[in-house]
Amino acid sequence: MTDKGVDAPMFERAIVADELGIEYGVYGEYRIRNMTKAAFACDGVTVVPAAMETFLVPYRHGHPATFAEFFDTVRAQDRRLVAEMLGMLQLANHRQLCATDMALIFSMEAPARSETAARVFEKLAFMTAQIELGSIRASRLICHIAAAQSTRQLLAAADRMRALGIRVALRLGGADQPDANAIEIMRPDLVRIDRTLIAQACRDKATIHLFHSVVAGLQDQGMTVLVEGIETEHHLDVAIASQADLLQGRYLQMTQPVGMVIDMTARALSALRPREGVVVPLFG
Repeated sequence: MTDKGVDAPMFERAIVADELGIEYGVYGEYRIRNMTKAAFACDGVTVVPAAMETFLVPYRHGHPATFAEFFDTVRAQDRRLVAEMLGMLQLANHRQLCATDMALIFSMEAPARSETAARVFEKLAFMTAQIELGSIRASRLICHIAAAQSTRQLLAAADRMRALGIRVALRLGGADQPDANAIEIMRPDLVRIDRTLIAQACRDKATIHLFHSVVAGLQDQGMTVLVEGIETEHHLDVAIASQADLLQGRYLQMTQPVGMVIDMTARALSALRPREGVVVPLFG
């Protein structure tokens, strides 16, 4: 492996498949695996999976690690290989995601170097073509641009995505996320409201009202709103009352490895709420 590029055999060995045909990345002591979780739509009575998200988690010796820890081990001459590998892995297991009739959300960082960006988007174009040979149209793909060093890079990545027929998403709130100005400039198809914002919104009536206004303002601009980080019944109630389009979080469904069977049936809201005030007789 040299600074001039990575040969094809080396790249092929960076992505392997297990006995079930599920692909994962290999770099040093790390294994990069696909995880998945659903985003739900609510009609006021039930919640039903309406989109699937796939994302990557690095594992070291069988234990999850952070990407910061993983990238600390990546040598400078391997960065392009790793960027390409991560781009391919995002969609490599699309057949196992139960997302043939719903949106499929994946994440990608905006490449900082133009030559890396060219290769990454070349691989992404290949994966998009492969997916369209199956049962998922490119228009169902939504790429969350997870990070960029500048608004210019953000816009460039969004333009490349849209040229492939892929919709784009940004996250609002949290550290290292684009601000409202970037959202206004790029006008993403989907806005993800960060878990920190839903937690802050639940503090009192004033913050709940402000939260509802933020959601309505984004929707008025034609953007789909996903509220993530729903971890309590109160979070769920506030998100539903805001009329957000999609809901996501541990309270609704835990993250699972790709390949596990996912319950895709509708669930009654009443089944998600604690049975408060129910008296269970001890006798007779």
